[in-house]
Amino acid sequence: MPSKHVRNGRLQTINSLTNNQNAFKFLENSEYNPKSEVESFSTKEIQQSRKIFDNSSFLEEQRSIFQRFSTKIVMGLNSTILISPGELSHLYFEITNTALEDLQYHIQVVDEKRFLIKLAPQSLYIASEQTARVALTVSAPANTEFGTTDHITFSAHTSGTSTSLSVLLRVVDHLKVQDTEPPMISWTFGSRCDIKVDDLHACSEHFWNLDITVQDKHTGILRFVSIPSENLFYTNSYIVGARDPIKATYISTCCSPTVQLIAYDVIGNQQAYHVNVEESFFLNETLIAAITLGGILAILLIVLLIAAVVWCCRRRKGTLDLPSYRTRSTRNME
Repeated sequence: MPSKHVRNGRLQTINSLTNNQNAFKFLENSEYNPKSEVESFSTKEIQQSRKIFDNSSFLEEQRSIFQRFSTKIVMGLNSTILISPGELSHLYFEITNTALEDLQYHIQVVDEKRFLIKLAPQSLYIASEQTARVALTVSAPANTEFGTTDHITFSAHTSGTSTSLSVLLRVVDHLKVQDTEPPMISWTFGSRCDIKVDDLHACSEHFWNLDITVQDKHTGILRFVSIPSENLFYTNSYIVGARDPIKATYISTCCSPTVQLIAYDVIGNQQAYHVNVEESFFLNETLIAAITLGGILAILLIVLLIAAVVWCCRRRKGTLDLPSYRTRSTRNME
């Protein structure tokens, strides 16, 4: 394994090439700092955006309101977040260009513990609506203690904007890592497609949305995606490998009433759900009816129980109050 001096020299070379390649310049504002977390949007912004739901051009306006940086970054499934001392590990960052035009990207990596060995490619061209992958090779020194963490921030810069994704590497003893539970995915409906579609109200004029929470309390979330993927937006910043909840919102027209939600944890455990807003609404109505019927039956059962107790008490009292009669033999004995 390369010495610390050599690895540090490689990291400096990578950063130098990243900053100077193709005469690329970062924003001139001296107070500008690349985002240290994944692209996110506040709940307030999303609630405000719902005001345009009645506009048939929503999907076009959605780009300018939600996708402020025209780029999405997620971790590749083959990425190794839990690393062993002295071994080479690889991180794969998948960059998707969600802009209408093709873009040139320049990559920058900030590594707190200097575990970075190699970055490739350092610059790449991605066509509109296409995805490309950038690989990082990392290695913790052989004498690194178990439990050590390294915070790596991966940034893709293009056209004066920057989108970043942070990763929390952990140095572990793999023999002691046990996690067989899949991630948790929960959601609530913000709006539904409980409308009547006719000639005056096309399905494209109505929208539904999910408020989603994803979490893995054991090893952390590696990747969370939806199918289709273009309408999923994170509403809080998160770090890959962290155990904190991830908040997201999925929005779609009523012409596309289904979505698949898929989450992977750092170990590779997977959780997936298929959500159909139309079926969910039907099930919700059925559930309400079942709960109502169950409540009525419970009340009847209580009434019957009370009636049975009263009847038993009266019967017992009648038995105790029966008059006693003495027989003739008893009188003769007296």
